[in-house]
Amino acid sequence: MFAEKWKLTFVLLPLAVPCAVSAHGTIETPISRVYSCYLEGPESPTSAPCKAAVAVAGPSFLYDWAGVNRLPNGDHKAFVPDGHLCSGGKTNYYGLDLGRSDWPATTISADLSGNYTFVWYATAPHVTRYFQMYMTSDGYDFNQPLKWSDLDSKPFCELNSATLDNGRYKLQCKLPAGKTGRRIIYTIWQRNDSAEAFYACSDVVINGARTTWREMRPIPTTALDQPAGMKITLRVFDADGHDLESISYTVTAQTTAAADWVYAMAQKVNSDAKHVRLGLIDNNGNIVPQKTMSANRIYVDSPQDYNFAVDYTGAPAPAPSPTPTPSPAPTPTPTPTPTPTPTPTPTPT
Repeated sequence: MFAEKWKLTFVLLPLAVPCAVSAHGTIETPISRVYSCYLEGPESPTSAPCKAAVAVAGPSFLYDWAGVNRLPNGDHKAFVPDGHLCSGGKTNYYGLDLGRSDWPATTISADLSGNYTFVWYATAPHVTRYFQMYMTSDGYDFNQPLKWSDLDSKPFCELNSATLDNGRYKLQCKLPAGKTGRRIIYTIWQRNDSAEAFYACSDVVINGARTTWREMRPIPTTALDQPAGMKITLRVFDADGHDLESISYTVTAQTTAAADWVYAMAQKVNSDAKHVRLGLIDNNGNIVPQKTMSANRIYVDSPQDYNFAVDYTGAPAPAPSPTPTPSPAPTPTPTPTPTPTPTPTPTPT
């Protein structure tokens, strides 16, 4: 199946993800509902909430994942009604508003100063009036669609300017003290050069730990089973292509299943790499390997912006089975020689 020199590379770069012309962005870290479902696959999402969201209005809204927008000019409550905050009040995005307690969530930790760096993926840059981030209040029922009254009355973070870097706005905010556990972070990006604003719901679990590790971008690929001998390499590199880390794992006969090689790969990264970890951060700030690619996150210990690639270098193709030698055709039975017709006895004269 795999040629010896076959190679496939997944790279996360600003232009690598298609989007609609009218789209302008969403929260990438911690990942928004719409972008998370998009990365699962619009036509065949894997999580139950994303499947349910697609069932509401079909998959087309996920292809326009960066288009959850309205024209409120700052008057957001007038344009985005209760129960429809995650969709921005746009009917074709209503699947994002489903009240559920099982939306895929990102575990987040503050740094040693109590800050967290949010990342807004901007498919088109604009002049910023403000970014505002709200958090759900204590006691919010996650099985109910989000209302304005479910959010704290004031944003825990408001920034009036942001610098675009590699297609992203990096927004450093102090996480609110005492807020732990499962929450929804509601982000508003209001433009200054237009009445347009964008909205995003991020499902998170705040573990209360402090860490030096910073989450990178989501891994935009679903892991598949791989043959023994397949070499899988995680590269983390800077804008000039210089590797910060390059860690490889070769699939064994015991780890061909996706869950097994992903877990083994994460263990190897965490064992061998100095500046990179693969997994999910726990309540103690440790990065713990997970058994699905989508559940794992890539963390770096540097504030510098990095990209990453996952390279698959194919295993040797198995030798084809020889064509069996056909059995010799049987010798045909010879046609019997006919018995000669006897000469009749002449009639006597």
